[in-house]
Amino acid sequence: MSTKVSALTQATNAEIADASLAYLVVDPSGTPTSRKSSLDRLGTLKDSWVDDLRDLVTPTVGATNQTTGHYFINLRSGQTCTGVRVYWAGTAVRTLKLALYEDGNATALKSATVTTTTTPGYYSVTFGSAQSLDRKKAYCITCYEQSASEAMALASMLVSGGGFFWLAPGYASGRYRDYVISTWAAYASGDALPGSLSAGSVYPVEPVISG
Repeated sequence: MSTKVSALTQATNAEIADASLAYLVVDPSGTPTSRKSSLDRLGTLKDSWVDDLRDLVTPTVGATNQTTGHYFINLRSGQTCTGVRVYWAGTAVRTLKLALYEDGNATALKSATVTTTTTPGYYSVTFGSAQSLDRKKAYCITCYEQSASEAMALASMLVSGGGFFWLAPGYASGRYRDYVISTWAAYASGDALPGSLSAGSVYPVEPVISG
């Protein structure tokens, strides 16, 4: 159960340790997405892969018919994926199919759609029911534009210098509060599980995880 803490006098209540007490709100200025967080992990890691990317790259869309996304591994037992969040850079009204796949399974575990506006921004969906996640498996979170007119374009996380390519400044790893991004950009032709990877590039799409 969850408990609303309404006064400082509740600070000694044992129920404040309940895992459903704290909710992290992502992008409150736009379309907010809440994520359940236990008290022992608040502030330990960055919360959002997509927000991190927006600080480092400028997302774009291209005229291709592709499913794009990233593979990830959840960090704790008992976690569920409740939806998907993206940054869509297109300026035409589109319907995005956002989905969760299990690695190796061509049929999506969960999916839902959201309609964009003519203004680039954050969009998210909540599945009809949450999907339990297994720590021994990898999953892929994806975005597919249903008219097949556009897809997220690759955004490079590499910068050049001294004859070498380096990760963009400020990007330390793919480890976040609820998951680890385990691959670079993953993509497939049409509406399908991504099976191809592009080293050094990324897409602004992430899982919404609770637990």
